[in-house]
Amino acid sequence: MKTKVNPQKCEAYGDCHAICPEVYQLDEWGYAFVADENAEVPPELEAKAREAARACPTEAIVILD
Repeated sequence: MKTKVNPQKCEAYGDCHAICPEVYQLDEWGYAFVADENAEVPPELEAKAREAARACPTEAIVILD
């Protein structure tokens, strides 16, 4: 699975980073991003990445299966 953050929807709540900092990182203003959107999320982190996506109040995170 892959994931990405829509920068136009992200409002810097940081919930995704709090849940899954291994996948979702924050820039200096607190906006989330995925360091390498072309990389596969490691299988052991998929559940956390999905949980983080569900927790996003602005639905800025997209999960690509």
